[in-house]
Amino acid sequence: MRKKLIKSGKTSKALMDLNKQIGERITVLREREDLTLEKLAYVSEISKGGLSEIERGMKEPRISTLLKICKALEVSIKDFFDFEIQE
Repeated sequence: MRKKLIKSGKTSKALMDLNKQIGERITVLREREDLTLEKLAYVSEISKGGLSEIERGMKEPRISTLLKICKALEVSIKDFFDFEIQE
């Protein structure tokens, strides 16, 4: 079922836009904590390249990855998603 959803142009675009917003949110929170990409990657136990792709919206993060990032940033998952979803 998911493959069918992702193949449609609208859904694919919406997922890409959401991934970009998630990446931007990570960047804002990381910079607020004065952390480098490398330091956040280390603390959250994610590869620097993988974190970079997530921040640029090029990679869809798993929920387990987001939880690691939130823990490293000392922010709840609820607060992490406290932003307007753009359509």
